[in-house]
Amino acid sequence: MFRSLCLFLIVCFSGCGAGTGTVQDVSKEAGEGIVQLRDLLVDSGKPLQKQAEMANFAGRYPVAVDEVSKGSLAVVWGTGIQEGSSGSAAIIAYQKDAETQGGWVIRANAKIEKLSADEFKNAAPPKSAAKK
Repeated sequence: MFRSLCLFLIVCFSGCGAGTGTVQDVSKEAGEGIVQLRDLLVDSGKPLQKQAEMANFAGRYPVAVDEVSKGSLAVVWGTGIQEGSSGSAAIIAYQKDAETQGGWVIRANAKIEKLSADEFKNAAPPKSAAKK
């Protein structure tokens, strides 16, 4: 009986939280800042209009807020996560180097994706949109 219970518990708990590993792999590769920024944009519930609004999230997403303040991450102000977005959703935030060297972007469907510099140029928001 004891062995059966142990085997049952091992089988039950071995799959808990496993999933495909895709999010975890992206998190490791993309970096904490961009992952936190995506989570911040999801949690905000509405498009952020200016950088000052990010101060409300500094306690929960300190790395994202710091990297936006330093300029290593850019946000397209006035855009946000759009439920039901699919396909080639618009870029709403990105690593600043993505413009010239390629890098990680956040799309309106909340997906984090790595783009080459050419891919970024073809999908990028207008330059004026990220400077508020």
